[in-house]
Amino acid sequence: MNKELLEFMLSISEDNYEEFMKKSTVSLETSNNLEVVALDYSWIDIVEKYIPFLKNVVENPYQEIMDEVDSKKLYENRFLISLIIKLDTFVNDKYKQLIDRLENSYERNITIKGRTKLELEDVEFNMTLNSKRKEDASAGESYGMSARERIKRLVKVLDAVTNSNFFISLQDIKLVTSPIHRTNVILEDQNFKKLLELWDFLENYLLFQKTFNNKKIQQKQQENLKQKINNISFINYQLFNSVSDIGGASEAYYKDFLEKIIEGLVNESTMDDKTFKRLVNKKFEEEYTKKQNREKNILSIFNKSMDSYQKHIKDAIRCLK
Repeated sequence: MNKELLEFMLSISEDNYEEFMKKSTVSLETSNNLEVVALDYSWIDIVEKYIPFLKNVVENPYQEIMDEVDSKKLYENRFLISLIIKLDTFVNDKYKQLIDRLENSYERNITIKGRTKLELEDVEFNMTLNSKRKEDASAGESYGMSARERIKRLVKVLDAVTNSNFFISLQDIKLVTSPIHRTNVILEDQNFKKLLELWDFLENYLLFQKTFNNKKIQQKQQENLKQKINNISFINYQLFNSVSDIGGASEAYYKDFLEKIIEGLVNESTMDDKTFKRLVNKKFEEEYTKKQNREKNILSIFNKSMDSYQKHIKDAIRCLK
């Protein structure tokens, strides 16, 4: 953080801050896309890791299956079909989401209106933020493939699984839900153990998404945002006042300012008082002359502008006649 800004913030009275916060009201108007965040691609690595175990089970069904009727009763098969459907839906949803974000930019808008009624002052704070962006899928690149290619490959693998004889023969099986029964096969078979891990991952991931989109949590996030906006408006208000104070600084302000400078120079300099006074007077005369010249230039420009303006007025009146 800039040192001057930090020093300025530390100089602000805590009492002024508390008073400002108590008397402030903030309203937010946001677009539907404000909560949109960059897509997460970490799930691709995890799903890819478990795909070989899924293919092993589908291509080599559990040996205790004797016929179609028995196979539909086996809990392991009910778990497996449930997992395949859950995973297929998850991956296809992610693929559609990625395609949409790659092909269409999304816009985020927020309009902020704040008001603070102090004892002698009514302060208003207005701000509008707009942004348009497209998805950067570079974070999902791996093995020389883009995130789009990797997810598309997963979609193809799952299409092959859902079109296999094994899946088709069991597609009307009774599905299972969490918690999953830890049967001996699921706990001891290497493939099923890994697929149980995949199930738990999908459940937790989907739970996180549901929690993230929870209205109560979003309302709490908005309240946090309002608090941050209040802080920003207070800092801007203090900066505004500091600029105003400098613009109309009192004689006492300059006196105190000069006293500190002179005190430092006298204590740190080895020159005598006559030399010091001569240098100060000379510098004052130089700067005063510059100030007068600036004011003369401003006055000259103003007079020329007024002469030009009056000439245009006279010309316009002449044309009307």
